[in-house]
Amino acid sequence: MRRTLSWEEVFAKVPRLPRGWFELVGLSQADRIELFRDFWFSALGVENTDFPGICHFFPL
Repeated sequence: MRRTLSWEEVFAKVPRLPRGWFELVGLSQADRIELFRDFWFSALGVENTDFPGICHFFPL
C-alpha cells in the first residue's frame, strides 16, 4: 500500500518543488485534464465551440 506524504514531508525532502506541483499530483486524472484544458482555453482566449480540434484533443 502506498503512503501519502504531507506537504511538509515532501518540502523537507525537496525544498525546490513548487507547492502547485504537489497539489496537482493530488487531483484525479480527469480534474488535471480539465484544469489544463480550462487554462489553455483562457490563455488562448477561445470558447469551447471556437476550435473543435482543441476540444477533441482534451476529451473528458
